[in-house]
Amino acid sequence: MIAAALLTAGLAIAIGSMLAVIVRVTRPLTTLSIVVQRLAGNDTAVEIPEMRRNDEFGSMAVALAIFKANIIDASRLRAEQADNEQRQSQQRKADMIKLADTFENAVGEIVETVSSASTELEASATTLTSTAERAQELTTMVAARPNKPPPMCSRCLGD
Repeated sequence: MIAAALLTAGLAIAIGSMLAVIVRVTRPLTTLSIVVQRLAGNDTAVEIPEMRRNDEFGSMAVALAIFKANIIDASRLRAEQADNEQRQSQQRKADMIKLADTFENAVGEIVETVSSASTELEASATTLTSTAERAQELTTMVAARPNKPPPMCSRCLGD
């Protein structure tokens, strides 16, 4: 009978110990494992349980909270870097467009100046051609009058 009582007491202690292990160790460990998996999947909305415990599970929970904060910071920094890169890309594009517009305007002004100079040169050439033709005509007229002085000279001489 004593043996049966001892056996029953031993079984009760074993079952009680198993329940204590399940409640105090297995459940918190499973809960923290789920949190780790969600954090690994970038789920930063997950709540960190067991942080108030004063044992190893509490220490693990605090470490997970730090890990979660670091994930959030890294994500924020990546977003800021992407924004900065996009702004820089847009600024480079705007600078290139401005440079192209400035170049186009400068070339346009040069073309306009050359065109204007060409028009003026053509007008000067026409005037020179007209003057040369008139000089040729006068030379031909003077050459055709062998013994007579040119009309201007006869007036100068008092004829």
